[in-house]
Amino acid sequence: MFTPSIALRDAPPSQNLAGGPFERAYKAFVVLGIGCGFVFFFSVVLYPNMARRELRIQLSKVFDGIGGIYHCIIQLNSTDSELPPTGPVSDAMAPVHSEASRLVSRLKKAEGHLQLSIVRLQPLLQFAALEPRLAGPFQADTYRKLVQLIQVMLDRLITARLCIGPTGFSKEVMRDLMGPTFEPRHLMHATIRNLLYIYSSALLSNKELPNLLPSAVNQREKLFTILFETLTKNQIDITGPNNRDLHTSGYLRVYAYHLSMRDFTNKMDEVAPLLKHLFGEQEELALLEAISGSDWSETSSIIEEELAEMVEQEGERIQGGARLENEVEQLA
Repeated sequence: MFTPSIALRDAPPSQNLAGGPFERAYKAFVVLGIGCGFVFFFSVVLYPNMARRELRIQLSKVFDGIGGIYHCIIQLNSTDSELPPTGPVSDAMAPVHSEASRLVSRLKKAEGHLQLSIVRLQPLLQFAALEPRLAGPFQADTYRKLVQLIQVMLDRLITARLCIGPTGFSKEVMRDLMGPTFEPRHLMHATIRNLLYIYSSALLSNKELPNLLPSAVNQREKLFTILFETLTKNQIDITGPNNRDLHTSGYLRVYAYHLSMRDFTNKMDEVAPLLKHLFGEQEELALLEAISGSDWSETSSIIEEELAEMVEQEGERIQGGARLENEVEQLA
């Protein structure tokens, strides 16, 4: 920015680049104003709208949208229904049916909006690959893989919503299968929501990911183990559903729902290596130092000294109590 102004200032009089001192100062101020205007335009107008930055923002919003759709599916999955798939709706069940219908309608709108957002990512990928980048070439292949994973995740959520149906699972299914697996399902839902939040935050902030992340696949496998145990128990228990009931459409929809969610969790865990490749991962020691604001080795040594002092004081207190008991016994 200051190069033209310096050239005008240091040019010898023989080159006659400018007239008198006032004219040279005037041209220097003009050149400086043009440079400042270019810097202002680049930093305020052009830089905030760079394609790679806009791509990360839109990807972060897409992950937020997936989290919202997933939460709505869990809400729909947590409500049982006494209604047949096709049949009249009684006055008592009309509010429940209306609420489920509104939730399904909202889900469909969110799915369509999210699908449109994924389609709009393709031009951003092309523009981001063409932008100059000092840190190195733009990793377009990694971002394309990330977009493909997001598309598959959305497809699996749509499949899960179709398996649940417009009114949710029946009361028998909720009692026989969904009730006994409540705890592992709750842990899996919390893990998925945490992962989606971490992915969205990493894309929005352009920061490193934690070194250790929870695994949605591990939680899903634990859920599958308990689900198989529940199915085996129901086949043996005479009060539970028989083998014929477990092959009806109501139970088959539950199996299809869990299979689609298994693919969803597989893709969830595949996102983490891609984001770590893009933004890096923060080591545990560096993360602890960043949280504590000091050297973690010094902090840990201080904690160890305090713990040793507390243990020593507790030992002295116990020994003092034992001596007091001996003195009391001797006096007695």
